[in-house]
Amino acid sequence: MSQRDLYCTPGDGYAFCPLTVYNGGLYLTAWQYVNGPDWGFELGLIPECLPSDVYCAPDRLASVHNGIALWNYNKLWPCMGSGLLALNAAAGSFAWNTDFSDCDRPEPVAANGVVYAVGDGYLYAFVERTGQQLWRLPGVGKPVIMGTLGYAACGQDLCAFNTLVGKVKWTAASGGAPVAAANGVVYANGGAYDAKTGLRRAGVSGIVANGMVYASDGWSITAYGPRR
Repeated sequence: MSQRDLYCTPGDGYAFCPLTVYNGGLYLTAWQYVNGPDWGFELGLIPECLPSDVYCAPDRLASVHNGIALWNYNKLWPCMGSGLLALNAAAGSFAWNTDFSDCDRPEPVAANGVVYAVGDGYLYAFVERTGQQLWRLPGVGKPVIMGTLGYAACGQDLCAFNTLVGKVKWTAASGGAPVAAANGVVYANGGAYDAKTGLRRAGVSGIVANGMVYASDGWSITAYGPRR
């Protein structure tokens, strides 16, 4: 791909160029550009990145879902804030963006037509296609989504929230950040919890290794990987 060769070459200021694969296409993070199948997009085209003293560079892996490619970006130098960029995954055309004042945010999470992004001390929910803000929750981290519930770290605790309205449903003390949710169980740094009630499940434990969650109930071991 010509864009990939042009915008991700040794010595371009990026130590590596992270790749994401979606529907057989490659989505690449480079220096001041992002790339998809047969297209490249310059972050300088974002309105907030147009002044001559602002340089916007994409940050970390792309997240591609439902035809929308998402990247975090930082405003440099020094860091003057960050943002979230949404592009049409097939054509690379601009869809929407939103700005934050903090830097080095976790990657966004997309599910069921909604994008969840952490910034400025809040967890935000945006309509995936338009960027319209639906709600925001203070003090909530990067979530794991399962149906109409999301699970995230709330400080040192694990909490569940309603994804439709952004209201906390339950909190598990010292549960920590979630790593996976499947079959009615949320696996977090503090153990395994009932997804509906937040009660810790006795005799169930889970560990994370190489992007997989391995859970045991004492009789069998189940492995959970990321949804494709």
